[in-house]
Amino acid sequence: ILCRTIHLIDRILLLNDQMTKLDLQLRAVNCFTIACKLESRRVPDTNSLLSLFDARHHVTPILLNHGEKQLLTQLDFEL
Repeated sequence: ILCRTIHLIDRILLLNDQMTKLDLQLRAVNCFTIACKLESRRVPDTNSLLSLFDARHHVTPILLNHGEKQLLTQLDFEL
């Protein structure tokens, strides 16, 4: 899972190397979630993923889901 996550992050950084720290964190969590879905049957629950972010950033489940969809589109995954 870790190798797939890093591979996905690398692909995203090739497309856009100018990201804020929060955007990079969101993309990394989205890459991890996608890697889990591809490599394993166990995917971390949304609340566990949200706990990784500082509360002041107001990251929501909707934001995470939207980011995952956007990431899949950017990487040309067939949805």
